[in-house]
Amino acid sequence: MRDTVTPANTTTHVLQGTMRPGDLQGSAVTPGDLTNLGTLAVKGNLDARAGAFAFQVGGVNMAVDNAFAALEVGSGAYNTYINNNLGTWDGYASAGNRYDHDFLDIEGQLSMDGSTTFTVDFTTGYDPVAGTILDLMDWIGALGGSGFDVGQNFRSGGAGGGDLYLPTLANGSLYYDVSQFASNGIIMIVAPEPGRALLLVAGVLAMVMRRRRRRG
Repeated sequence: MRDTVTPANTTTHVLQGTMRPGDLQGSAVTPGDLTNLGTLAVKGNLDARAGAFAFQVGGVNMAVDNAFAALEVGSGAYNTYINNNLGTWDGYASAGNRYDHDFLDIEGQLSMDGSTTFTVDFTTGYDPVAGTILDLMDWIGALGGSGFDVGQNFRSGGAGGGDLYLPTLANGSLYYDVSQFASNGIIMIVAPEPGRALLLVAGVLAMVMRRRRRRG
């Protein structure tokens, strides 16, 4: 998320199809081909309500915070570290410099809702490690619109009952922390202790069952 104030009379672009920042031809991204990774800059606001995003992640040049990886997931020190380092992580990717993943640089406000979908895929052979920080999007101000759901936090893949679709992590000890995605466009990959991981899995199953009952 940017700290800059959106200028007055800014153009609002409406997304009605699928936006692929690293795919300039608008076709499906080729797995394993890092030449398809890229940055897309949007000059103005982006209204993505009813739109979709498709991002690809994977390569040698990735942002990894080893100090963060060493913390106990969900602990006070873990949460404090996130709060203290969000500003740094938010600057990991920019229009002129990014890691081996797609990046969307919005120079205005972003709006998403419950019909917006956001899909992340890994390049073939990519195997993330604990402490990986994925800074996928930047925009100005709070997320606009309502109803976009990042899904259950601390999951190993899938949508978690929400609108953010993540690839399954091959390493069964790793989980996604998506708590900062709706506010900062950041996804973190973490490795909970075995006992903590069992509690996280139980929480995911309980949440999915509750959502299925409500939707049924």
